[in-house]
Amino acid sequence: YDVDLVVGADARQMHRWLVGLVPFRDLVANGDVRVMGPSRLGRAFPTWFDTSRFANGFRRAEQRRAEDRRAAQRRPVPPDARPRAGDAVPA
Repeated sequence: YDVDLVVGADARQMHRWLVGLVPFRDLVANGDVRVMGPSRLGRAFPTWFDTSRFANGFRRAEQRRAEDRRAAQRRPVPPDARPRAGDAVPA
């Protein structure tokens, strides 16, 4: 078959789009993705994928991690749990 549309992109950037972290148009605007072919196919390309399938779960996980970080910052560290000079650092 002849190639109708070529999409050139960094795999990491495409992954960010597929999990819903960034809109496809932002990747194109930033030069992270190049779409070569008929403009109607280029415009339609992002609609060929259901990015919402992963986006909701991924956003919830990010929110949980952010909440955990905020909670950890609010929680005082007991004096006996603070590292002392000469303590081994876990790997």
